[in-house]
Parts: sequence; structure tokens; C-alpha cells
Amino acid sequence: MNSRALSAAAAVAVSLIMACSSTPEPPPTLFIAFTNDMLGSIRSCGCATKDYGGLGRRATLLREVEDTTLADFLLLEGGDFFGSEVNYGIEKADLTVRSMALMDYHGVVLGEKDLGFGVDFVAERARVTGLPVLVANLHSIEGDSLVFPASRIVKLRSGLRVGIVGVLSQSFELPDKASGVHVSDPRKAVNSEIARIGDKADFIAIVAHMDRGEAINLARQNDRIDVVVHGHGGHPMRNIRKFGNAYVLQSDTEGKRVGFAHAILDKNGRIRTLGAALTPLTKFFEDDEAITRLFESYDLNIRAKEELNVPVALVEKRATIREPFASAGACQPCHAEISAQWDTTAHAHAFDRLRAEAREFDRDCVPCHTTGFYKRGGFEHVNVTPELTGVQCEVCHGNGFHHVKDPKVKTATVPRTVCKGCHTADQTPDFEFEQFWARIHH
Repeated sequence: MNSRALSAAAAVAVSLIMACSSTPEPPPTLFIAFTNDMLGSIRSCGCATKDYGGLGRRATLLREVEDTTLADFLLLEGGDFFGSEVNYGIEKADLTVRSMALMDYHGVVLGEKDLGFGVDFVAERARVTGLPVLVANLHSIEGDSLVFPASRIVKLRSGLRVGIVGVLSQSFELPDKASGVHVSDPRKAVNSEIARIGDKADFIAIVAHMDRGEAINLARQNDRIDVVVHGHGGHPMRNIRKFGNAYVLQSDTEGKRVGFAHAILDKNGRIRTLGAALTPLTKFFEDDEAITRLFESYDLNIRAKEELNVPVALVEKRATIREPFASAGACQPCHAEISAQWDTTAHAHAFDRLRAEAREFDRDCVPCHTTGFYKRGGFEHVNVTPELTGVQCEVCHGNGFHHVKDPKVKTATVPRTVCKGCHTADQTPDFEFEQFWARIHH
């Protein structure tokens, strides 16, 4: 790790423990790191102006903060770390679990999206990797037994015993592949589990996948609860305060930041004061070496799989499309001057950038580096539609199939808002149409 990343990580720790460093014998303190709602965003794309996020950076920050602080350290996850879109597959889900296990989370609850590949998949990967998934109210329909452990007790470096309970809201519709389970009342599950833990724990932390209002009500209902880390929606609370005896914490979405709370405890392990802040995962944090190796293996495996195994169904589907995108090659004969100018732009070579980084099969990136990805007749796979790599004419002008056959038939001009599909506020916060149009004007 370079000195800039180390300094940045250490600064986070120092700023949060400063309050307890001014006295010769500081009171007991607890550092709580919390994450939620990653939604499959396993790494930053590398091309955004606000280049935040990534499992590798997260691991680096967490390790440096834990090593720097003298306080107890607790790491919790509020759920929905898997993605559910077309660009998120089971390989990424496996990579996510393995990466989180390497970070030594103390407690992880599942969100509804984390069940998208089936309960058995998550249970098996948690067992193999040791990721401590806790859900006190997720039952198998057959036998009504709990699918995952309800809670665990961890002993931190000072001897503080933390009881962690996980629960999932009943209000979310579970995916089809989770049809063999049902969700019981989370409030009853929490109360029952806290009663079972009894005096075996000094501090009670709940990891809850539910919206803000439900998380607050959960915090208020049992005065043994010290903190609730929740996920769903990814809207951090601006003013951290108590609800009952407990504080409610949430980080933001897509894994762009990690939340840190610094709690000063009394002699009984209860929170006297707590302050919290979010730390953005910027490029100053280099990727953790172990997780970098996971990504390298993942990229190579995906590349080999995609290069050698073009799905027959995809080829057959392509053959049935009546109006496929024409491609820039079909436009060139009549628009030679414009085509030559386009070839000098970054748009024309957008896919080359992916190839250079071995990410031409990464569906987090491919949509904005190809033509017509989400549209019928557009890009589907580099070995099926190689003519549609790069950001070509039809991205802005629409499908040119009929125009190529008869120039009198004009393409559907796409409004300038189409640019914002890829030049989002995060990717290009300074995007202004007229200014950027000047770069590709023809």
C-alpha cells in the first residue's frame, strides 16, 4: 500500500479517536465500521470522474483503520450486496462472498437481492468461506428450521463481548429462487434472540435489512439494543441520534463509501456518546493484494469462458432478429468524411479500452462501450456482434437498418438526453451537452 493510502486511512482513525486521546486514561471505546447496499458494484469502473468504490479499496481501508485504532473494532453489513441486473452473474456473487470473507466481517445479514441465486447457494458459499451470515427470522418452509444462524457472540480485543443478531424485513418480496423459505416477524425474532443471549454479551448489535422507519421501530422496542446497522435504499442518516437506547446507522449505496462510528462506552459496555461519518473509497486507496488476486482469477476465468463458449441460444436468437443495428461499417460508404472524423474520437475506440484491461466481457462496463446493448438488434457478445463494438453512429441516431436499405428513410434522432445514460452525474459530473458535443461535432 502506498503512503498516500496509508495516510488517508490513518487519518480516518485518528480523527475519530481524537476525542478519547486527550486524557491519560481514556474511557473504553468501540469503532464500528458498517456497509450496506453494494448492489453488485464490486469495483470502480476506473473511468468515472468520481471514481469511488470497490471491494479491493474497501478491504485496504478497513485493514488500515483496524490496525491504526487502539479501540475495539466491529465490522457489520446490512445486506443487498449482490446485484440483480443483467450485468451481475453467479461468478460475481461468488467473488463478492469470498472478498467479504477476507475482510473478516463480524456479522452479515442478507437482503432480498442476496437470495437471487437461491438460498442454497448463499448458504453453501457462507459455509465454505466462513462469512458469518446471520438471519434470525428466515425459515425453511419444510420443517420451519432456521436457514442461517440467528446470532453470534464475538469477543473483541478489550474483552468486550458483542452479541450480533441478524433480521430481514417481512415487507420485501423474495425472488423466485427463494421460494423454499419464509420470513417471520423480525421484532419477535430479535426479542427472542436477545433473551436467549442474556448476560453472555455486554453489547448488542443488530444487522437488519429493512427500511429506515422499520429499523427505528426495531431500535426502540428493546432497551438491550445498542446499535442497529441496516440496509435498503442506501440513504445515510444525516443526524445520528438515539432511538430508545440504540443508534441507527446506514451507509450509502453501491459500495462507494464505508461508514465509521466511534462510540465511547460506559463501564457496563453501553454507549455514552457516538459520532459517525462516511469515508469515500477513492483512488487513494490501492486495492488489497489478496482481493486483487481474486479479481485477476475472476477476469481470466470469465474471459476464457466467454471466448470459448458462445451460447448457441444467443446465436440462434440473433438469427431471428429482423432489424439488427446496421453498424458504422454500413454508414461509412455514404458518410465517409463523418466516419473518418468519428474514428478519431474516444467513442470509436471505447471497446479497445476494455480489451486493454481484459474487461471486454465485464457487463458493468460493456453497455457504455458498445452500440445498442440494451436494445433489440444491438450488441450482445463480442463474438456474436463484433461489428457493434465502440460507441457508434446508432447510439445517438438510433437503429439505421432501414436507412441503410433506403436513404430516404431517416433514422430516429435520439434526444441529447441519451448522452446522460452513460455520462451520469457520477461518471461525468461536469457534463454539459454543448461543450462535449464540440469534441465529436460532425
